[in-house]
Amino acid sequence: MTAFKPLSLILIFTLWLPSAQAEPFRLRAELHEGSKYDERNLPSDRIEKWYKIPPWFAGTKIRKKIQIKPNVSVRNERERTRGKQRDAKGSIWEAQRQVRYDIDRGETVEHVVLLTEEPVEISNQSVLMHYIGLRIIEKKDNHRIVETQQNDEKHLFTPLPDGAIKGANQSGEVFDADGFKLYKIPSGTSYIERKVSDFEVVDQDDKYNYRSNFIEYLKEQGLENLIPKKGN
Repeated sequence: MTAFKPLSLILIFTLWLPSAQAEPFRLRAELHEGSKYDERNLPSDRIEKWYKIPPWFAGTKIRKKIQIKPNVSVRNERERTRGKQRDAKGSIWEAQRQVRYDIDRGETVEHVVLLTEEPVEISNQSVLMHYIGLRIIEKKDNHRIVETQQNDEKHLFTPLPDGAIKGANQSGEVFDADGFKLYKIPSGTSYIERKVSDFEVVDQDDKYNYRSNFIEYLKEQGLENLIPKKGN
């Protein structure tokens, strides 16, 4: 079983501040409670690097709820797609970048902004990810922000026999919009992701040219032998 250790997660904070720091900080006023939600106020983004993921972790998956305790669950629906490129040897690669998705909560919508998804350890049997992100809850009727939090979490993913994936929270802390710690996230919360569709190569979307960036990354790493042929 092969695993790797990536570089420090502290680099994420260079998206917001002139110098890196390890602690949460005060977010801009436009992202605080009472402000009108506007995605243009979210931080800018770029592809930081690429990393391999196992086939079972790739593709589009949907989550319906989170299990808090054995007999207690809460609605928490979201859809995620992982994996953008396939190399010349058939391995699937994901672009490390900002990820955004929304969770419908009835009268409100939760905007989740993963400022970084950092792989901590990846093998064919499990994937451990470190997430640093924002949770911005918007009232649907007036589009005002009712709550903003900063999250720092680690999730462990394992494949299930039926093709689904189990995600389990290993550790986490929640901070408010001013960077003050609110509470620790209890370890042991879990959820199931069901497959929606298989992995498909995405060369480009309205934000990135993934193929071009991937090829450039492979060249920088001295991995020209992994550059996929056009149409792969």
